Amino acid sequence: MIRESIPAGMDVTFVNASPRLYLEAHRGTAKFDIIQIAVSEGMPASGSGLGSLYEDYLLTRESVSAMVDLLSLEGFITVTRGIQTPPRDNIKMFNLFSAVLEDRGLDPGQRLLQGRNYLAVCTLLSKAPLPAPLVDSFIRECRDITMDPEYYPGREEEPLQYTNTFEGEADGKGSWFYRAALAITGGRREIFEKEYLFDVTVPEDDSPYFHHFFRWKALNTLRRSYGRFWFQQIELGYIFLIIVLVVLVCVSFILILVPLVAKKNIRSPVYRKRGVVYFLCIGLAFMFLETVYIQRFILALSEPVLSTSAIITAVLCGAGVGSIFQGRVKMRTRHTLIIAF
Repeated sequence: MIRESIPAGMDVTFVNASPRLYLEAHRGTAKFDIIQIAVSEGMPASGSGLGSLYEDYLLTRESVSAMVDLLSLEGFITVTRGIQTPPRDNIKMFNLFSAVLEDRGLDPGQRLLQGRNYLAVCTLLSKAPLPAPLVDSFIRECRDITMDPEYYPGREEEPLQYTNTFEGEADGKGSWFYRAALAITGGRREIFEKEYLFDVTVPEDDSPYFHHFFRWKALNTLRRSYGRFWFQQIELGYIFLIIVLVVLVCVSFILILVPLVAKKNIRSPVYRKRGVVYFLCIGLAFMFLETVYIQRFILALSEPVLSTSAIITAVLCGAGVGSIFQGRVKMRTRHTLIIAF
């Protein structure tokens, strides 16, 4: 369908690959004038909060750094996302772009642009410092299409005039986006991240949850601001995760501990305690190993389903092989502990 929509004669190359794997494979070789993160555009992916459970390796510090390596000298990275109220993901995107530039020793205040209307926010990263004519063109184009230029080099020196306003912004101090941008580019990132209502810290490959914004301290504020509609503003994915954990703990207690305690032919309570500790440790070990390796292999295989299948198969096969040899190989306890640790 996409191929058919491209006019004949245009020099377009189609690549069927994971975006993150493509970035790593072509880092330092290909050069682009514009990189549009289209897969992360549209309305907020975490509008219902369920997106907070999803690992997004395309929106991490390491991934955006790889994009910058692929830019030409005057290239841009651009992404447009729908607005949430109170805002969170577009502020997090601006913070991510700023952190990547700072990692390279570049001034983000001279290389970032952000504009918005009442529906969406467009955030741009420039590899080179933005010249004054380009900034003027950005401001003029925003005005022509009824957008508000939230941030550009020198924005703090300009008067605050808005076409699109939201509840809570009419205090003369600028919009949420404006105040966030000034704090992030003004050397107050850590303080802003700590004090902001939502989690807008920079995601990394070790914690690739761009769409996770939930903070417990936000509950009281949201309840006061939105009344009976406060529940619609929180990240339901995080709450769902807690509910599932509670349910699983209760079910595990019923199916494992209750039969073990009620069994009459166990010789003494000591064996019951040992059995509980033994199987608890085995379960925790499997969970920790599988969770960590599944997450890391998503980066290599690009698909959660493939990563889950590969890791579970490897862990179960390894556990089976270990069980076979454990019954055949006789080792003293001291040697067993050395191998285990």
